[in-house]
Amino acid sequence: MSEKFNSQEYQRYLETHQNYEYNHINQDDNYAELFKSYEFNSNNDEKISTIKNEKKNVQKNLIISNAFSIVYAAATIIVTVTTITLIAVKEIVIHVLSSDITSYSLQVDFQIENIESHILTAELTNGIKVYDFTIENSTSNVEVYFDHLVPDMNYTLSISDEEGKLYFTNDYQTLAYEPKILPVEKGGSGDSLLLQFDDKDIGDKVFDVYVNGILQTETISESASYIIIENLLANTPYDVRVVNPINGEWVYSEIMTTGDLLYYYPQYINANEISIRFDDEVLIANNIDYELEVYFNNTLQNEKLNIDNLVYTFSDLEKTTEYDIQVYDPVNNIYLMKNKITTSDITIERWDVNVSVDYVSIYPRFVSSDIQEISITLKKDNQFVDEYLLTTIKNDGSLVEDSEVYFENLESGTEYALEIMNLKNGDIIYYTVFTTANSF
Repeated sequence: MSEKFNSQEYQRYLETHQNYEYNHINQDDNYAELFKSYEFNSNNDEKISTIKNEKKNVQKNLIISNAFSIVYAAATIIVTVTTITLIAVKEIVIHVLSSDITSYSLQVDFQIENIESHILTAELTNGIKVYDFTIENSTSNVEVYFDHLVPDMNYTLSISDEEGKLYFTNDYQTLAYEPKILPVEKGGSGDSLLLQFDDKDIGDKVFDVYVNGILQTETISESASYIIIENLLANTPYDVRVVNPINGEWVYSEIMTTGDLLYYYPQYINANEISIRFDDEVLIANNIDYELEVYFNNTLQNEKLNIDNLVYTFSDLEKTTEYDIQVYDPVNNIYLMKNKITTSDITIERWDVNVSVDYVSIYPRFVSSDIQEISITLKKDNQFVDEYLLTTIKNDGSLVEDSEVYFENLESGTEYALEIMNLKNGDIIYYTVFTTANSF
Protein backbone atom coordinates (compact mmCIF):
# COMPACT_ATOMS: atom_id res chain seq x y z
CA MET A 1 0.00 0.00 0.00
CA SER A 2 1.28 3.45 -0.86
CA GLU A 3 0.63 6.77 0.98
CA LYS A 4 0.31 10.25 -0.61
CA PHE A 5 1.97 13.11 1.28
CA ASN A 6 0.89 16.77 1.04
CA SER A 7 3.57 19.40 0.62
CA GLN A 8 3.72 20.21 4.29
CA GLU A 9 4.08 16.55 5.27
CA TYR A 10 6.70 16.06 2.62
CA GLN A 11 8.64 19.03 3.99
CA ARG A 12 8.42 17.50 7.47
CA TYR A 13 9.72 14.22 6.08
CA LEU A 14 12.73 15.88 4.48
CA GLU A 15 13.57 17.76 7.62
CA THR A 16 13.33 14.64 9.73
CA HIS A 17 15.58 12.70 7.34
CA GLN A 18 18.12 15.51 7.36
CA ASN A 19 18.04 15.55 11.17
CA TYR A 20 18.65 11.80 11.16
CA GLU A 21 21.71 12.12 8.94
CA TYR A 22 23.02 15.04 10.96
CA ASN A 23 22.37 13.38 14.33
CA HIS A 24 24.11 10.22 13.10
CA ILE A 25 27.28 12.31 12.83
CA ASN A 26 26.95 14.40 15.97
CA GLN A 27 23.90 14.01 18.17
CA ASP A 28 25.03 16.76 20.61
CA ASP A 29 24.96 19.33 17.78
CA ASN A 30 21.45 18.21 16.87
CA TYR A 31 20.32 18.72 20.39
CA ALA A 32 21.85 22.20 20.42
CA GLU A 33 20.04 23.07 17.18
CA LEU A 34 16.78 21.91 18.65
CA PHE A 35 17.33 24.05 21.71
CA LYS A 36 18.11 27.00 19.52
CA SER A 37 15.07 26.59 17.28
CA TYR A 38 12.78 26.73 20.28
CA GLU A 39 14.55 29.86 21.71
CA PHE A 40 15.74 28.10 24.76
CA ASN A 41 15.03 29.82 28.04
CA SER A 42 16.31 28.19 31.22
CA ASN A 43 13.51 29.78 33.25
CA ASN A 44 10.72 28.32 31.03
CA ASP A 45 9.93 24.82 32.26
CA GLU A 46 7.24 24.32 29.65
CA LYS A 47 9.69 24.96 26.79
CA ILE A 48 12.27 22.69 28.36
CA SER A 49 9.72 19.91 28.62
CA THR A 50 8.67 20.41 25.00
CA ILE A 51 12.26 20.29 23.83
CA LYS A 52 12.99 17.11 25.80
CA ASN A 53 9.95 15.42 24.26
CA GLU A 54 11.11 16.44 20.80
CA LYS A 55 14.55 15.04 21.54
CA LYS A 56 13.03 11.73 22.55
CA ASN A 57 10.98 11.63 19.37
CA VAL A 58 14.08 12.16 17.23
CA GLN A 59 15.97 9.37 19.05
CA LYS A 60 12.99 7.09 18.68
CA ASN A 61 12.80 7.78 14.96
CA LEU A 62 16.53 7.08 14.59
CA ILE A 63 16.23 3.70 16.29
CA ILE A 64 13.19 2.68 14.28
CA SER A 65 14.77 3.80 11.03
CA ASN A 66 17.97 1.76 11.67
CA ALA A 67 16.25 -1.46 12.71
CA PHE A 68 13.26 -1.71 10.41
CA SER A 69 13.77 0.84 7.59
CA ILE A 70 10.83 2.84 8.83
CA VAL A 71 10.13 6.22 7.26
CA TYR A 72 8.90 8.87 9.66
CA ALA A 73 6.64 11.42 8.01
CA ALA A 74 4.14 13.61 9.90
CA ALA A 75 3.51 10.91 12.54
CA THR A 76 2.73 8.33 9.81
CA ILE A 77 5.00 5.19 9.65
CA ILE A 78 5.24 3.04 6.49
CA VAL A 79 6.74 -0.51 7.01
CA THR A 80 7.98 -2.61 4.05
CA VAL A 81 7.95 -6.41 4.69
CA THR A 82 9.55 -9.00 2.31
CA THR A 83 8.23 -12.56 2.46
CA ILE A 84 10.64 -15.46 1.44
CA THR A 85 9.08 -18.81 0.57
CA LEU A 86 11.38 -21.92 1.00
CA ILE A 87 10.58 -24.87 -1.28
CA ALA A 88 11.89 -28.25 -0.03
CA VAL A 89 13.74 -30.35 -2.72
CA LYS A 90 12.89 -34.02 -2.51
CA GLU A 91 15.73 -36.50 -2.11
CA ILE A 92 16.57 -38.80 -5.04
CA VAL A 93 15.93 -42.50 -4.35
CA ILE A 94 17.31 -45.18 -6.72
CA HIS A 95 16.00 -48.75 -7.01
CA VAL A 96 17.69 -51.46 -9.14
CA LEU A 97 15.10 -53.39 -11.13
CA SER A 98 17.33 -55.77 -13.15
CA SER A 99 20.74 -56.21 -14.76
CA ASP A 100 22.09 -58.06 -17.80
CA ILE A 101 25.81 -58.79 -18.24
CA THR A 102 27.69 -60.29 -21.19
CA SER A 103 31.38 -60.53 -21.99
CA TYR A 104 31.24 -57.15 -23.75
CA SER A 105 28.23 -55.25 -22.31
CA LEU A 106 26.39 -54.22 -19.13
CA GLN A 107 22.74 -53.14 -18.90
CA VAL A 108 21.11 -52.08 -15.61
CA ASP A 109 17.47 -51.00 -15.29
CA PHE A 110 16.66 -48.48 -12.54
CA GLN A 111 13.61 -46.82 -11.05
CA ILE A 112 14.57 -43.36 -9.84
CA GLU A 113 12.31 -41.29 -7.62
CA ASN A 114 12.36 -37.46 -7.85
CA ILE A 115 14.65 -37.59 -10.88
CA GLU A 116 13.16 -34.40 -12.34
CA SER A 117 15.00 -32.24 -9.80
CA HIS A 118 18.57 -33.14 -10.90
CA ILE A 119 20.81 -33.96 -13.83
CA LEU A 120 22.27 -37.41 -13.16
CA THR A 121 25.28 -39.11 -14.71
CA ALA A 122 26.06 -42.83 -14.68
CA GLU A 123 29.79 -43.60 -14.73
CA LEU A 124 31.33 -47.02 -15.40
CA THR A 125 35.04 -47.61 -14.85
CA ASN A 126 37.48 -50.49 -14.55
CA GLY A 127 40.20 -48.27 -13.09
CA ILE A 128 41.71 -47.69 -16.52
CA LYS A 129 38.93 -46.49 -18.79
CA VAL A 130 35.84 -44.45 -17.86
CA TYR A 131 32.47 -44.60 -19.63
CA ASP A 132 29.86 -41.83 -19.07
CA PHE A 133 26.10 -42.01 -19.56
CA THR A 134 23.79 -38.99 -19.06
CA ILE A 135 20.45 -39.97 -17.55
CA GLU A 136 17.37 -38.20 -18.96
CA ASN A 137 15.22 -36.65 -16.23
CA SER A 138 11.94 -37.04 -18.13
CA THR A 139 11.09 -40.51 -16.81
CA SER A 140 11.57 -42.45 -13.61
CA ASN A 141 12.34 -45.76 -15.38
CA VAL A 142 15.93 -45.58 -16.64
CA GLU A 143 17.96 -48.07 -18.68
CA VAL A 144 21.74 -47.67 -18.44
CA TYR A 145 23.69 -49.55 -21.14
CA PHE A 146 27.44 -49.80 -21.84
CA ASP A 147 29.21 -51.93 -24.46
CA HIS A 148 32.75 -52.33 -25.88
CA LEU A 149 33.75 -53.71 -22.47
CA VAL A 150 36.61 -56.10 -21.70
CA PRO A 151 35.69 -59.73 -20.90
CA ASP A 152 36.20 -61.08 -17.38
CA MET A 153 36.78 -57.60 -16.00
CA ASN A 154 35.51 -55.94 -12.81
CA TYR A 155 33.67 -52.63 -13.37
CA THR A 156 32.24 -50.12 -10.88
CA LEU A 157 28.98 -48.38 -11.79
CA SER A 158 28.09 -45.15 -9.95
CA ILE A 159 25.35 -42.53 -10.30
CA SER A 160 25.82 -38.95 -9.10
CA ASP A 161 24.29 -35.53 -9.68
CA GLU A 162 25.72 -32.35 -11.16
CA GLU A 163 27.26 -31.41 -7.81
CA GLY A 164 29.03 -34.75 -7.47
CA LYS A 165 26.71 -36.16 -4.81
CA LEU A 166 26.72 -39.96 -5.01
CA TYR A 167 23.38 -41.81 -4.98
CA PHE A 168 24.37 -45.31 -6.19
CA THR A 169 27.45 -47.49 -6.60
CA ASN A 170 27.93 -51.20 -7.30
CA ASP A 171 30.50 -53.58 -8.82
CA TYR A 172 29.81 -55.80 -11.85
CA GLN A 173 31.92 -58.54 -13.47
CA THR A 174 31.75 -59.10 -17.22
CA LEU A 175 31.59 -62.69 -18.43
CA ALA A 176 34.66 -64.56 -19.64
CA TYR A 177 35.59 -64.45 -23.33
CA GLU A 178 34.32 -67.27 -25.54
CA PRO A 179 35.32 -67.42 -29.23
CA LYS A 180 32.52 -67.07 -31.76
CA ILE A 181 34.67 -68.00 -34.77
CA LEU A 182 37.80 -70.17 -34.99
CA PRO A 183 40.65 -69.94 -37.50
CA VAL A 184 41.14 -72.73 -39.98
CA GLU A 185 44.81 -71.76 -40.30
CA LYS A 186 47.18 -69.68 -38.24
CA GLY A 187 50.91 -69.25 -37.83
CA GLY A 188 53.84 -66.92 -37.62
CA SER A 189 57.14 -66.25 -39.31
CA GLY A 190 60.02 -64.11 -38.16
CA ASP A 191 58.22 -60.85 -38.93
CA SER A 192 54.55 -61.68 -39.59
CA LEU A 193 51.42 -63.47 -38.35
CA LEU A 194 48.66 -65.18 -40.32
CA LEU A 195 44.98 -65.75 -39.42
CA GLN A 196 42.64 -67.54 -41.84
CA PHE A 197 38.91 -68.07 -41.12
CA ASP A 198 36.18 -69.98 -42.90
CA ASP A 199 34.20 -67.48 -44.97
CA LYS A 200 30.98 -69.28 -43.97
CA ASP A 201 31.66 -68.39 -40.34
CA ILE A 202 32.10 -64.74 -41.26
CA GLY A 203 28.84 -64.48 -43.21
CA ASP A 204 27.75 -60.93 -44.01
CA LYS A 205 29.65 -59.39 -41.09
CA VAL A 206 32.80 -57.30 -41.20
CA PHE A 207 35.19 -57.58 -38.27
CA ASP A 208 37.96 -55.27 -37.11
CA VAL A 209 41.38 -56.61 -36.16
CA TYR A 210 43.43 -55.22 -33.28
CA VAL A 211 47.09 -56.04 -32.62
CA ASN A 212 48.28 -55.01 -29.16
CA GLY A 213 45.27 -52.70 -28.99
CA ILE A 214 46.04 -50.97 -32.31
CA LEU A 215 43.34 -51.08 -34.97
CA GLN A 216 44.62 -52.51 -38.26
CA THR A 217 43.65 -51.07 -41.63
CA GLU A 218 42.66 -54.51 -42.93
CA THR A 219 39.34 -56.08 -41.92
CA ILE A 220 38.02 -59.65 -42.04
CA SER A 221 34.95 -60.30 -44.16
CA GLU A 222 33.42 -63.06 -46.25
CA SER A 223 35.36 -61.91 -49.31
CA ALA A 224 38.63 -61.46 -47.37
CA SER A 225 38.54 -64.05 -44.60
CA TYR A 226 42.25 -63.93 -43.78
CA ILE A 227 44.75 -61.36 -42.59
CA ILE A 228 48.56 -61.21 -42.67
CA ILE A 229 50.01 -58.91 -40.05
CA GLU A 230 53.45 -57.79 -41.16
CA ASN A 231 56.47 -55.77 -39.98
CA LEU A 232 56.57 -57.46 -36.59
CA LEU A 233 59.49 -58.37 -34.35
CA ALA A 234 60.83 -61.92 -34.24
CA ASN A 235 59.97 -64.18 -31.30
CA THR A 236 57.63 -61.58 -29.83
CA PRO A 237 54.11 -62.22 -28.44
CA TYR A 238 51.26 -60.14 -29.85
CA ASP A 239 47.71 -59.76 -28.56
CA VAL A 240 45.54 -60.36 -31.63
CA ARG A 241 41.78 -59.72 -31.39
CA VAL A 242 39.02 -59.95 -33.96
CA VAL A 243 36.23 -57.62 -32.82
CA ASN A 244 32.67 -56.81 -33.84
CA PRO A 245 32.83 -53.03 -34.39
CA ILE A 246 29.14 -52.56 -33.60
CA ASN A 247 29.25 -53.59 -29.94
CA GLY A 248 32.90 -54.37 -29.24
CA GLU A 249 32.39 -58.12 -28.78
CA TRP A 250 35.55 -60.19 -29.09
CA VAL A 251 34.73 -62.92 -31.60
CA TYR A 252 38.30 -64.26 -31.52
CA SER A 253 41.30 -63.47 -29.33
CA GLU A 254 44.71 -65.07 -28.96
CA ILE A 255 48.25 -64.27 -27.90
CA MET A 256 50.21 -65.13 -31.03
CA THR A 257 53.99 -65.25 -31.19
CA THR A 258 56.13 -64.61 -34.23
CA GLY A 259 58.76 -67.17 -35.17
CA ASP A 260 62.47 -67.17 -35.77
CA LEU A 261 63.97 -64.66 -38.15
CA LEU A 262 67.33 -66.43 -38.08
CA TYR A 263 67.70 -70.10 -38.96
CA TYR A 264 70.38 -72.71 -38.54
CA TYR A 265 71.28 -76.01 -40.14
CA PRO A 266 72.44 -78.90 -37.96
CA GLN A 267 75.95 -79.89 -38.87
CA TYR A 268 75.49 -82.96 -36.70
CA ILE A 269 73.78 -84.09 -33.54
CA ASN A 270 74.81 -87.10 -31.49
CA ALA A 271 74.51 -88.05 -27.84
CA ASN A 272 77.34 -85.79 -26.68
CA GLU A 273 77.67 -82.99 -29.22
CA ILE A 274 75.58 -80.52 -31.20
CA SER A 275 77.09 -78.58 -34.08
CA ILE A 276 75.05 -76.03 -36.04
CA ARG A 277 75.66 -73.55 -38.83
CA PHE A 278 73.64 -70.31 -39.01
CA ASP A 279 72.18 -68.95 -42.24
CA ASP A 280 74.28 -66.06 -43.48
CA GLU A 281 71.63 -65.02 -46.05
CA VAL A 282 69.31 -63.85 -43.26
CA LEU A 283 72.07 -61.71 -41.79
CA ILE A 284 72.76 -60.12 -45.16
CA ALA A 285 69.08 -59.60 -46.05
CA ASN A 286 68.39 -57.85 -42.74
CA ASN A 287 71.59 -55.75 -42.80
CA ILE A 288 72.93 -57.38 -39.64
CA ASP A 289 76.58 -56.43 -39.90
CA TYR A 290 77.19 -56.43 -36.15
CA GLU A 291 77.81 -59.16 -33.58
CA LEU A 292 74.97 -61.24 -32.15
CA GLU A 293 74.92 -63.01 -28.81
CA VAL A 294 74.46 -66.78 -28.65
CA TYR A 295 72.95 -68.46 -25.58
CA PHE A 296 73.09 -72.21 -25.01
CA ASN A 297 70.83 -73.36 -22.19
CA ASN A 298 70.64 -69.72 -21.03
CA THR A 299 74.42 -69.45 -20.87
CA LEU A 300 76.03 -66.71 -22.94
CA GLN A 301 78.75 -68.11 -25.19
CA ASN A 302 82.11 -66.41 -25.45
CA GLU A 303 82.18 -66.33 -29.23
CA LYS A 304 79.89 -63.84 -30.95
CA LEU A 305 77.88 -64.70 -34.04
CA ASN A 306 78.59 -62.66 -37.17
CA ILE A 307 78.94 -63.09 -40.90
CA ASP A 308 82.48 -64.47 -40.44
CA ASN A 309 81.63 -66.84 -37.58
CA LEU A 310 78.58 -68.95 -38.34
CA VAL A 311 79.40 -72.42 -36.91
CA TYR A 312 78.87 -73.31 -33.24
CA THR A 313 79.63 -76.65 -31.57
CA PHE A 314 78.42 -77.53 -28.08
CA SER A 315 80.12 -80.48 -26.37
CA ASP A 316 79.95 -82.61 -23.20
CA LEU A 317 76.19 -83.04 -23.46
CA GLU A 318 73.85 -85.75 -22.18
CA LYS A 319 72.13 -88.11 -24.58
CA THR A 320 68.43 -87.70 -25.44
CA THR A 321 68.37 -84.36 -23.62
CA GLU A 322 66.65 -81.17 -24.81
CA TYR A 323 68.73 -77.97 -24.91
CA ASP A 324 67.78 -74.33 -25.61
CA ILE A 325 69.57 -72.33 -28.32
CA GLN A 326 68.91 -68.61 -28.57
CA VAL A 327 70.38 -65.79 -30.65
CA TYR A 328 69.92 -62.28 -29.27
CA ASP A 329 70.11 -59.04 -31.22
CA PRO A 330 71.50 -56.42 -28.77
CA VAL A 331 70.83 -53.54 -31.17
CA ASN A 332 67.08 -54.14 -31.55
CA ASN A 333 66.65 -55.90 -28.18
CA ILE A 334 64.94 -58.96 -29.66
CA TYR A 335 65.68 -62.66 -30.03
CA LEU A 336 66.24 -63.51 -33.66
CA MET A 337 66.00 -67.18 -32.82
CA LYS A 338 64.59 -69.27 -29.99
CA ASN A 339 64.84 -72.96 -30.54
CA LYS A 340 65.18 -76.29 -28.81
CA ILE A 341 67.33 -79.16 -29.91
CA THR A 342 67.60 -82.69 -28.52
CA THR A 343 70.66 -84.90 -28.49
CA SER A 344 70.42 -88.36 -29.99
CA ASP A 345 70.80 -91.81 -28.52
CA ILE A 346 73.94 -92.60 -30.51
CA THR A 347 77.26 -92.07 -28.78
CA ILE A 348 80.53 -91.85 -30.70
CA GLU A 349 82.89 -93.75 -28.44
CA ARG A 350 85.73 -93.80 -30.92
CA TRP A 351 86.62 -91.90 -34.09
CA ASP A 352 90.17 -92.49 -35.17
CA VAL A 353 91.14 -91.19 -38.62
CA ASN A 354 94.37 -91.86 -40.56
CA VAL A 355 94.84 -89.73 -43.68
CA SER A 356 97.37 -90.52 -46.42
CA VAL A 357 98.08 -89.25 -49.90
CA ASP A 358 95.38 -91.25 -51.70
CA TYR A 359 93.30 -92.89 -48.99
CA VAL A 360 91.77 -92.44 -45.54
CA SER A 361 91.20 -95.13 -42.93
CA ILE A 362 88.67 -94.75 -40.09
CA TYR A 363 88.22 -96.75 -36.88
CA PRO A 364 84.77 -95.81 -35.54
CA ARG A 365 82.66 -97.15 -32.71
CA PHE A 366 79.04 -96.09 -32.32
CA VAL A 367 76.98 -97.12 -29.32
CA SER A 368 73.20 -96.89 -28.88
CA SER A 369 70.36 -98.46 -26.89
CA ASP A 370 69.48 -100.68 -29.86
CA ILE A 371 71.33 -101.66 -32.98
CA GLN A 372 70.92 -99.08 -35.74
CA GLU A 373 72.27 -98.82 -39.24
CA ILE A 374 74.85 -96.15 -39.90
CA SER A 375 76.18 -94.78 -43.17
CA ILE A 376 79.55 -93.08 -43.60
CA THR A 377 79.54 -90.98 -46.77
CA LEU A 378 82.61 -89.49 -48.43
CA LYS A 379 82.00 -86.18 -50.23
CA LYS A 380 84.06 -83.82 -52.35
CA ASP A 381 82.81 -80.31 -53.03
CA ASN A 382 79.55 -81.45 -51.38
CA GLN A 383 79.18 -84.17 -54.00
CA PHE A 384 78.90 -87.90 -53.31
CA VAL A 385 82.11 -89.90 -53.76
CA ASP A 386 81.67 -93.16 -51.83
CA GLU A 387 79.76 -94.74 -48.95
CA TYR A 388 80.24 -97.38 -46.27
CA LEU A 389 77.50 -99.03 -44.17
CA LEU A 390 77.86 -100.41 -40.64
CA THR A 391 75.82 -100.85 -37.48
CA THR A 392 75.98 -99.45 -33.97
CA ILE A 393 76.97 -101.42 -30.90
CA LYS A 394 74.31 -101.97 -28.26
CA ASN A 395 75.16 -100.33 -24.97
CA ASP A 396 73.92 -103.36 -23.02
CA GLY A 397 77.36 -104.91 -23.21
CA SER A 398 76.76 -107.33 -26.08
CA LEU A 399 79.82 -107.74 -28.31
CA VAL A 400 79.79 -106.67 -31.92
CA GLU A 401 82.98 -106.70 -33.96
CA ASP A 402 84.35 -103.23 -34.63
CA SER A 403 84.64 -102.13 -38.23
CA GLU A 404 87.49 -100.50 -40.07
CA VAL A 405 86.50 -98.22 -42.92
CA TYR A 406 88.70 -97.49 -45.96
CA PHE A 407 88.23 -94.96 -48.75
CA GLU A 408 90.86 -95.34 -51.44
CA ASN A 409 91.91 -93.76 -54.74
CA LEU A 410 91.64 -90.24 -53.42
CA GLU A 411 93.27 -87.17 -54.93
CA SER A 412 96.28 -85.86 -53.10
CA GLY A 413 96.18 -82.47 -51.48
CA THR A 414 92.38 -82.37 -51.75
CA GLU A 415 89.71 -81.52 -49.17
CA TYR A 416 87.06 -84.15 -48.45
CA ALA A 417 84.17 -84.38 -46.06
CA LEU A 418 82.88 -87.33 -44.02
CA GLU A 419 79.17 -87.39 -43.13
CA ILE A 420 77.78 -89.99 -40.72
CA MET A 421 74.03 -90.54 -40.86
CA ASN A 422 71.54 -92.50 -38.82
CA LEU A 423 69.64 -94.31 -41.56
CA LYS A 424 66.64 -94.84 -39.30
CA ASN A 425 65.67 -91.17 -39.16
CA GLY A 426 68.09 -89.42 -41.51
CA ASP A 427 69.81 -87.43 -38.76
CA ILE A 428 73.43 -86.48 -39.25
CA ILE A 429 75.27 -87.65 -36.15
CA TYR A 430 78.72 -86.45 -37.14
CA TYR A 431 80.45 -84.37 -39.81
CA THR A 432 84.12 -83.67 -40.32
CA VAL A 433 86.50 -82.42 -43.01
CA PHE A 434 90.00 -83.65 -43.86
CA THR A 435 92.62 -83.01 -46.54
CA THR A 436 94.75 -85.71 -48.13
CA ALA A 437 98.50 -85.35 -48.06
CA ASN A 438 100.40 -83.87 -50.94
CA SER A 439 102.42 -86.16 -53.14
CA PHE A 440 106.08 -85.40 -53.72
